[in-house]
Amino acid sequence: MSCPPASAPSAAAEASAQRYQWAVLAAVLRQGRLIDGCSNALAGLALLVLAALATTAWPWPSQLGLWAALGLAISLLAALAQKLTAARTAIDAQLLHWLACHASDAQQAASQLDAALQALGLRPGHATTPPRSWPQRQRACLQLLRRQAGWLLAQAAALVLALALLAT
Repeated sequence: MSCPPASAPSAAAEASAQRYQWAVLAAVLRQGRLIDGCSNALAGLALLVLAALATTAWPWPSQLGLWAALGLAISLLAALAQKLTAARTAIDAQLLHWLACHASDAQQAASQLDAALQALGLRPGHATTPPRSWPQRQRACLQLLRRQAGWLLAQAAALVLALALLAT
């Protein structure tokens, strides 16, 4: 994605630094696509194993097979949670990229962003709720990416456990 050139070479250093922070954070959040891709691969594997279990071992002859199926189901639920978190992470990355390219005043951008999110029903709270500071927003964005990675780890752990149960 390319940004238009800065409107004025005499822009304040603080505004320029804020735009760089937004651009860096957007780039970091775009790494959520890698997490999402790994999750898709694990979900595909879980679905294949579950389909193989359903066609070859139905009804499951052992209680281990039932536990393995439960582990696969938990892995798929974690994949769904990761997918929802990935969508939110991608939205934040796009918003931050847009801000880095087009916004010049951080406070005005915060107010306008909150107003737009409020109008669409995407920001909980009341219209009188004060906007969060940019450091708070940045921490929340990074927390969202960590949550996405956490769902991937939970998905992988449940899948590994299910496969280990099937191997016994």
